[in-house]
Amino acid sequence: MASEVPEKKLETSWQSEKELEYLWQSSLHEDELFSQRTNFLVLTQTVLLFAFGAIVGSAVALKSEYAVTLSILGMITSFLWIYSAYKADKYTIQPIRQIIVKNPEFANYGRIVQERAKHRRFRSNLVFGIFFPFLFISAWLTLTVITLIA
Repeated sequence: MASEVPEKKLETSWQSEKELEYLWQSSLHEDELFSQRTNFLVLTQTVLLFAFGAIVGSAVALKSEYAVTLSILGMITSFLWIYSAYKADKYTIQPIRQIIVKNPEFANYGRIVQERAKHRRFRSNLVFGIFFPFLFISAWLTLTVITLIA
């Protein structure tokens, strides 16, 4: 009979498995929170843009003051969106890094992720959390200037 090499199983204690599950769930929770915040902030921006259009198209006496106020509110919301995305990215990535460090099974996965990160400039969290808010900020600035000039 040929000598068979027994399959090595990772020996982890119940506590470390529980900790890894907690870290994984924490990362998923943060990702879900980011998604919910992004949806809320997109809806907020849309409502503010609709209100802006309604005010500019109406016969309100102080429409330029109201429009500028809505623009400032829209820009503040966009900056909060950027801050929220930065924090979410930090709290989503941190548990995954801890999982990679604490569990040898994920060491190869960690190397693959780091290798891919070298070639990829943007993560989806940062695209949705940086690019779109700056797009809204530029739209708010443009609408404010157009309103003040008219």
